Amino acid sequence: MHMKKMLPVLACALISSPALALDIVFTYDDNSGFFTNERRDALERAASVYESYITNGLNVFVSLDSTTDTGALAWGGTSIIADFETDWTGKITFNEGSDWYSGADESFSGIDLFSVALHELGHVLGVGIVDTWTNKVSGDYFYGANAVGLYGSPVPVDATGEHWITGTESTLPGTLTWQIASYDPFFTDGQRLYLTDLDLAGLQDIGWSVSTIPEPGTLYLLLSGLAIVGLRARRHRRTA
Repeated sequence: MHMKKMLPVLACALISSPALALDIVFTYDDNSGFFTNERRDALERAASVYESYITNGLNVFVSLDSTTDTGALAWGGTSIIADFETDWTGKITFNEGSDWYSGADESFSGIDLFSVALHELGHVLGVGIVDTWTNKVSGDYFYGANAVGLYGSPVPVDATGEHWITGTESTLPGTLTWQIASYDPFFTDGQRLYLTDLDLAGLQDIGWSVSTIPEPGTLYLLLSGLAIVGLRARRHRRTA
């Protein structure tokens, strides 16, 4: 896959957009010492991406903890009923044994905590879990109208129905730049992923109100995101 820097996203990021409506509030389990200041910063950056796109006036309270159990990189969840009248709650657990990278640089080795947090926050917001997602899954495909309209056909999902099928690509918002979708079930060492148009369409199909113009506060994320040149084929790690 060939990727290059695209300028149109800069114009999108500079266009004024609605005030932040979604507020993601983290509660950290400090018993393990996993959540260092640098890791908290990476997690807050991931939360700010959703706060920039989603315009529902709700709070999302997320408890964060870690475990030494082997298995997936991380896993997250929420209630199975999509409710847009009251605040949401969810939980994300990170595997302490993974080779985490939590800095902001684009060139790195290890598993990017920001990218995994972005993925798991998607589950907290209902991806693969809530009724308004699962009701749109039939067989090996997701039939949400927004995702289908963007993808051009029903979107293939993995065996759990909780992710796009491995290797699914979409464009970064406001650009012609293609990237592996954030709701892919696997992550590659040294890889940073951002929300794609397909990921945002999936959130819309759940019932979230999504703006395609990010807040100026995330401009630095977009600038750094466009520095991604290619996804290196190295070790793949699974999320849940």
